[in-house]
Amino acid sequence: MAGLTFLYDGAFKNLPHVYGAYSNAFDWVSVGINLNLNKGCDQRCVYCHVPGLVSRAPQAVNVDEVLQELEAALHSLSSSPLRSKFPALASDGISNVAICGDGEPTLCPNIDEMTVGLSDFLRSSRFDISIGPLVMFTNGHFLRKKRVRRALQGMSRTGSQLWVKIDAVSPERQLKVNGFAHPIGRQVDGIVAASEFVDIQIKSCLVSFGAALDAGEAKRLCDVYRELASRCAGTLSVDLYTINRPSRQNADVRPVSQAQLDEIGSMVRALGINVFVSDCGNYYSPNGT
Repeated sequence: MAGLTFLYDGAFKNLPHVYGAYSNAFDWVSVGINLNLNKGCDQRCVYCHVPGLVSRAPQAVNVDEVLQELEAALHSLSSSPLRSKFPALASDGISNVAICGDGEPTLCPNIDEMTVGLSDFLRSSRFDISIGPLVMFTNGHFLRKKRVRRALQGMSRTGSQLWVKIDAVSPERQLKVNGFAHPIGRQVDGIVAASEFVDIQIKSCLVSFGAALDAGEAKRLCDVYRELASRCAGTLSVDLYTINRPSRQNADVRPVSQAQLDEIGSMVRALGINVFVSDCGNYYSPNGT
């Protein structure tokens, strides 16, 4: 089945903030950084695989401890048996180091210190394995906050990427999919401001509640993509996907069809935007099974 295989043993054993993920669909291995050990998030997305989410922000992380965990994992991966299990690890190395875990990472009180520390570490460290860019996966609600702006500035040191979730546009659809209605114009403005520092990829998980995605909502998504493409300073791309596992939040949610994903992908491509279309599910939920 397409999706992710999560790696917690071997190179990642006893590392609370660091985990591995293998993409069955794209044949790459990523290293994830989980800053939300308390499962703090401001959304309740219907497709989320993390149980027991809470509304409060996580505590500040110990940057040195996280970096020590990451260093241990990367050194271990250089000679790990995983290299024979996942040939892409031996041939291509680590696809990326992703700040993404059991909640919204920009809620972390010292996210700025964390990204600066990660950027400096990845620039200065040398391992017997190649390592891709630093990325952060966010819902984009807090991109205008000062600490998050500083975090993005820190990421800009290493050619990093920001992956931003936009699953719905209309307030009604946002409430149904994400459990929270955030003004889409404010989210767009935040993404545009972030593009001064990092390249942007919009991640849209499209789901069904028993019927195909409304054509009007598909058009609204494309209108948002178009606006972002016209306003963002750097590279913009779109990743369209759907769920492939039962949700731990809502038993009624279902994947959209591959045909509809492909149709919306064609609409985005017609806008001149680089788009990836898959059915490999929600990326980077460390508690997923």
